Amino acid sequence: MLGSRRVLASKVYGPLTAARRPLSAQRFVRTMAQYRPDKPTVIDLPVSNNGARVSTVSFFADLEVRWIIYKKGLEQQYAIVSPKEIGGFKSDIHMALHPLGKVPCLGTPDGLCLAESEVLVQYIADKHKGVGPSLEASTPEKRALAHQAVRFQDLYILNIFASMYRKMDKEPRAEQIGQINTQLDNLEKLVVGPYVVGDELTTADGSLLPNLCWMNYILPQLFGWENVFKNRPKLAACWQTIQQDEAASKVIAELHEALDNWKNNGRWKDVGVLEHVKDKSFQWSY
Repeated sequence: MLGSRRVLASKVYGPLTAARRPLSAQRFVRTMAQYRPDKPTVIDLPVSNNGARVSTVSFFADLEVRWIIYKKGLEQQYAIVSPKEIGGFKSDIHMALHPLGKVPCLGTPDGLCLAESEVLVQYIADKHKGVGPSLEASTPEKRALAHQAVRFQDLYILNIFASMYRKMDKEPRAEQIGQINTQLDNLEKLVVGPYVVGDELTTADGSLLPNLCWMNYILPQLFGWENVFKNRPKLAACWQTIQQDEAASKVIAELHEALDNWKNNGRWKDVGVLEHVKDKSFQWSY
């Protein structure tokens, strides 16, 4: 039985080295007793990091967390540090803050551990309701619309984002690029414009912001799309409106910096995108 559990664990977590093994309850308690930051601390990757990132999805998800911190003016209340400041990826502290050793995650002076960007965003919005804009829709109906858009994005778009930037076979890449086009059409039906829920800026706008920016940068440049927002007037309105937000402009600049670094360091050649798009027997642009 023990051997079976070890095989199962190795499939889920990879080789059961000390750095990757899930923390026991006792080890977790000891670790968190030692980790007491001076202020709430978001564990994140440097935006300008070159090359392959350990958790690429967090590359844009963590910008949602940065946006709400910028938007509420909380830069002095929150620290944003690299995993290397807590012992590196998969260190005991990192695994205590996020059971899968991913970013972003958050630790507080009183020992609270939070993982996943949407959880962090909602915590910060709730914790600091009286600071800056509330970023919460004013009615239950609008709040439901906001949650629906974010949930749809997380379930049906982010799960195929890797086709734009990771190494994979040509056929599944082409299929998933086509799925992105389809799911953007579906997302268009769920937003209202000029913000996600209409005339109110909410955390849903911060969630869609980095992902729309990401697609708007990569799909025309690498895959030949004419315009990500073609025939999607509500998404186009959301994109145009959110860009006017000062905090959003800062996030967009940070994301463009990181993507420019990828481009200059040959990311898309290394993962096969440049070679794949030469094959016109597959559809790449929409």
